[in-house]
Amino acid sequence: MANEERILMEFGAKLSGNDNVQVKDNESRNFPPPLTVQWHLPLLPPYNQKPSHQTPIPILLLLLLLLLLRKDSDSCHGPPLPGPDRHRSRLVNSRFPRLHPPPLSLPPPLEIPILVTAAFAPHPASPAPAPFVAADETASFDPSLDHMSLNDLAAATKGFAADAIIGDGSFGFVYKARLSSGAIVAVKRLSPDAFHGLREFRAEMETLGCVRHPKLARILGYCISGADRLLIYEFLERGSLDHWLHESDSVSFPLPWPIRVQIVRGVAAGLAFLHEGCQPRIIHRDIKSSNVLLDADFGARIADFGLARRVDASRTHVSTQVAGTMGYMPPEYKAGLTAATVAVDVYSFGVLMVEVAAGERPNLLRRGEDGKEVSLVAWARRMVEEGREMEVLDGKMGKEEVREEEVKGYFKVAYKCTDESSRKRPTMGEVVSLLDHI
Repeated sequence: MANEERILMEFGAKLSGNDNVQVKDNESRNFPPPLTVQWHLPLLPPYNQKPSHQTPIPILLLLLLLLLLRKDSDSCHGPPLPGPDRHRSRLVNSRFPRLHPPPLSLPPPLEIPILVTAAFAPHPASPAPAPFVAADETASFDPSLDHMSLNDLAAATKGFAADAIIGDGSFGFVYKARLSSGAIVAVKRLSPDAFHGLREFRAEMETLGCVRHPKLARILGYCISGADRLLIYEFLERGSLDHWLHESDSVSFPLPWPIRVQIVRGVAAGLAFLHEGCQPRIIHRDIKSSNVLLDADFGARIADFGLARRVDASRTHVSTQVAGTMGYMPPEYKAGLTAATVAVDVYSFGVLMVEVAAGERPNLLRRGEDGKEVSLVAWARRMVEEGREMEVLDGKMGKEEVREEEVKGYFKVAYKCTDESSRKRPTMGEVVSLLDHI
């Protein structure tokens, strides 16, 4: 017998004013289960016998016994089970429901053991609780966004099937999904075991999830289920700009020059809105061709705000770690300057302009006429300085609709954006104006 039980019973005996109560060892227990003690004095008189002069155990002792048993049963908690996606408190995340014994009206001699047994009686299972969600996690989210369930999104992607994947990144996969309403959407499922994935989710919801612009990809909703974090976007039929520049379609259907200029102007307009039309301003920090999506008419949409940062109007930069993609990052990062400014996005946009015109990836080296290997941007800048802009253009692209004057104006803007000095780069508002006049 546990010390706690022995102490409790002796304490109950003292409360009753009866010192003759003894607690026997295990081998002498013969009280009907589930109680494991035998009292020398009767707890209650037999059913057909009048009460004796002995004082019965007070109600307080019974309550103490039930309290002990209840405490033991309540300690049997396990991890929360998956459930519907709604905000719940940690306090309800228990595998077992609280037990409420039904009222009994049996004869007095049997009442105590059956009351105790009822505490262990099977109880109808209650619905599984939802995973805990911090109360402040969605406080800054746009309330108009849909909060979708993981089950619905699993059904929409055929169980997140591999053949539904349309994109991937360091923090997860993007799936094409058909909702029960028939709508086609893109679902980004962030890796649940990656801290960066959770940070990306919050960054996207607090930036792209709170702004609307024709040149920004739209977030339609989100899902929070346990450790899972998912983002639901509008589905853009043409996929990424990277695909059209560098994959098989770039050979069979190279983008014509007018469409390339249209795409660049769209990205410029989206960035100008982020830098100058939002309060607080938003620095994207990862402008590249794979983060530019295209609609049915090859209209550009800036996507993937997982590295984005907001900057208050009173500040010019935000302190952060180096972030971005090799080939698109500005030279000041190499000098150890990690502050994120709008000039970082301007440089990446200039790199994108060169990539779109040349049809080559910016992280690949080219061999110059002097035999030295240089980056695509360094080579293009040299060609601009020598007045040879037409030689930079994608060789797969037809030249019928290309005007040399327009090409020179285009590369003049790219040259300004990729200046080594961040102070000499134009603002995105100025870039939009320059592109409108080429």
